[in-house]
Amino acid sequence: MENRNGMVVDVEVTRATGTSEREAGLRMLRRSCRTRRRRTLGGDKQYDTKDFVKGCRELDVTPHVAQNTSGRSSAIDGRTAGQSGYRVSRRIRKRVEEIFGWLKTVGGGPSSATSAPDATSSGPSWR
Repeated sequence: MENRNGMVVDVEVTRATGTSEREAGLRMLRRSCRTRRRRTLGGDKQYDTKDFVKGCRELDVTPHVAQNTSGRSSAIDGRTAGQSGYRVSRRIRKRVEEIFGWLKTVGGGPSSATSAPDATSSGPSWR
């Protein structure tokens, strides 16, 4: 999701493996357009892993993911977490849930929690 306007930028449907969302996130970043501006990526605590943060930084993307400090140290350091842009990204990141809500209510999309696995495996195009 693009933060300024809340537009969907890329979508990828994967099987749940415990790491598939992070792997898909890095693939989508590789596919995205390079810009002159510094790119950021917002995400929840599951994205706070050393491999994901390192992958983002290798792609010149600043990871604005929630810090997971439950019994371990976060991969997000003070340089990132101390920036005002980090706080803004963390607040705006919640807008992505609005996209899924719209798809399920207005757009007629399936609820992945109640659909059979093959109902959502064909990708994000709903009829």
